[in-house]
Amino acid sequence: MKNIQNKQEEQNEKEKKKKHSPSSSQEEQETFYKRLGAQIRAARRKEEQSQENLAMMLGFKTRVSIVNIEKGLQKVQLHTLMEIAEYLNLNIQELLPPLREAILDKKTEKKMHEELEKFQDKILTEEKAREFIIFSKSKN
Repeated sequence: MKNIQNKQEEQNEKEKKKKHSPSSSQEEQETFYKRLGAQIRAARRKEEQSQENLAMMLGFKTRVSIVNIEKGLQKVQLHTLMEIAEYLNLNIQELLPPLREAILDKKTEKKMHEELEKFQDKILTEEKAREFIIFSKSKN
């Protein structure tokens, strides 16, 4: 009996590890950094600053890092984020997207995509619409 319970506990632990896998966490991080980059880009544009100016103020040699940050491809160190906020006349919290919102949006997006796939064959395409119109006209 104990052996069966131990196996069940091991199975439960494996299930928990799957749910909290690095790939899920990695997706959440990617979504977070994309949103952070979008926030930075929007704030920079609102202040009418170029990527070159922001890069120069941060001590970067080129604007490549700013481009990558704004695309969510480069993680931002905390002190750099503080400097960006200061340069753009913002409180750092104004740049940070809510992590929970980013996670939920990714899950919602995935669920919507799955639901759309279920109905793909039921979606009226332009071609199907034309066929229906021709069919309808032929009946009159």
